[in-house]
Amino acid sequence: MKIALEITPNLEPLFGTRDENVRLMEDKLGVRIDLRSDAVHVQGTDDGVGRVKRIFEDFEALRRQGINLHNGELNGMLRLVVADSATTLRSLVDSGKQRSAGVKRVVQPRSINQRKYVEAIEQNDMTFGVGPAGTGKTYLAVAMAVAAINAKKSEPHCAGAAGGGSGGKARLSSRLLAGKG
Repeated sequence: MKIALEITPNLEPLFGTRDENVRLMEDKLGVRIDLRSDAVHVQGTDDGVGRVKRIFEDFEALRRQGINLHNGELNGMLRLVVADSATTLRSLVDSGKQRSAGVKRVVQPRSINQRKYVEAIEQNDMTFGVGPAGTGKTYLAVAMAVAAINAKKSEPHCAGAAGGGSGGKARLSSRLLAGKG
């Protein structure tokens, strides 16, 4: 199957630094993407071409809504989209809005396992994250706790014993929030 997609303004971020996002889509979806003067030509399997078309449409729709995805976050999102056919750019951005951890910060998982972990945190009162160091367990747990507090879904809890050095102030403990305390 071969289609031609319209070239829209500000499409460059979708291609990525040195076309890394295009190569990711080509490798994982079994397609060939060529930028021509009149259009972006996509050739490959019906499923692969359809998924690339959906990615381009989602990217344009998000841009029109004023959501400008940049290379780092866009690449992470594309890795999730190409790995799971049920995942779209729009769904990732929409779920990220619900997890806002501040004015400009959005909690965005960067892998399928991180996504499962974040979904488990959202759906359960207590979640234990076990795995290798440096995989984002504590960061995601704390960021989700901050997002819940900002959304008024949760109250901050004291990390220590009653009156035990917290000076009566509620503090967030990363160990407690990560299920280690």
